Amino acid sequence: MASKRQLSVGRPIAWAGVLVLSGGLAVGAWHLKSTGLESGVKAANKVAAATVRKHLAPSLTESDVREPMSEEGSADLQRLVETRILDEHTTTIRIWTASGTLVYSSTGEQTGTRGGNERGIRLATTGEGKTTSITPASELGVLEIYTPLRLGVGGASVAAVQLVESYAPIVEAAGQPWGLVQSVAGGLAAISLLMAVVSFAFLRAGRLGKREGMGFSPSSGPEDGETLRRT
Repeated sequence: MASKRQLSVGRPIAWAGVLVLSGGLAVGAWHLKSTGLESGVKAANKVAAATVRKHLAPSLTESDVREPMSEEGSADLQRLVETRILDEHTTTIRIWTASGTLVYSSTGEQTGTRGGNERGIRLATTGEGKTTSITPASELGVLEIYTPLRLGVGGASVAAVQLVESYAPIVEAAGQPWGLVQSVAGGLAAISLLMAVVSFAFLRAGRLGKREGMGFSPSSGPEDGETLRRT
């Protein structure tokens, strides 16, 4: 007699356990990656504030940033910015008044126009002055940082400096190795979910088969007993 073999797909509870573990690992990796991104942005904010304090502030006066710079003043500042600030990661420097008027741009934009991020400029130019940033929706975007420009004896913030930086290096640093861990754990969780459903279906099919007498002799019912007595 040929032996009947059943395909073994494991127990549903075992796959459920793998699903919980892999899902927890994926969530943990995502949390660590998010924490790394936050730390990277905070570090970029500190570097931007230090850069403005070290390179821009000593070269400017309040009158320089009170209104759009002259061509001569803009050219002098452009040389300093290109030499000491701009690099492969920091691509643009803009200076905004507290009212949101552009007084300088390293890209040659027309000054005297209004723009920038209202909240970033306001926080950078009011009170003690705070450094804030706007993160992009994707890692291919840019990070916009607004930091106070402190001038004068009291060190009061008289303008906001906007630094546009590449966001990809921060994402890359934050994602190692958590991005890979998250991808692997997420894939394992998806496989575990599928196998849990399949194994449950197999288990249910096996129970129904036993209940209906699949592979077994049918049990005698009341009608069968009555037939035997008549014969």
